[in-house]
Amino acid sequence: MTSASGNKAWASLSLYESPELVRRFARERIGREPAATKAREISAHFSQGREYFRSAAGAGELVRPLILYYGAMALA
Repeated sequence: MTSASGNKAWASLSLYESPELVRRFARERIGREPAATKAREISAHFSQGREYFRSAAGAGELVRPLILYYGAMALA
């Protein structure tokens, strides 16, 4: 998460930590808005993914792959 391209990617992804933006994006892309609870759930996945990747940066070698896996799964 320390490279310039990584920071740019997280800056773009962090926009989706807003449920309102998630709803607007869905409306623009698929023509309908998800329910407010679903939009909050989706935005929470982005927040959790970012936190997993942030935590992995300071984690030891043995646990880092597992934390990165959970981060990727949160974003999937």
